[in-house]
Amino acid sequence: MMLSTALGDKLEKNLGLLSEDAAKICAGFVVEEPDAQERRESLASMKATISEGLKITGELTAVRA
Repeated sequence: MMLSTALGDKLEKNLGLLSEDAAKICAGFVVEEPDAQERRESLASMKATISEGLKITGELTAVRA
């Protein structure tokens, strides 16, 4: 438990999480990598295309029934 506390304190200090720039530092940790962003956008586009295809297929199937 003491090791965990000591490591947490050391990380907070070394990463600057308790400094005046803490918000800026933390914001830097959550920035998405450009490759990951492109992949996410590509997957979202594919999902939208597939969803639209399923909707059309469903409508065509309903018309035949």
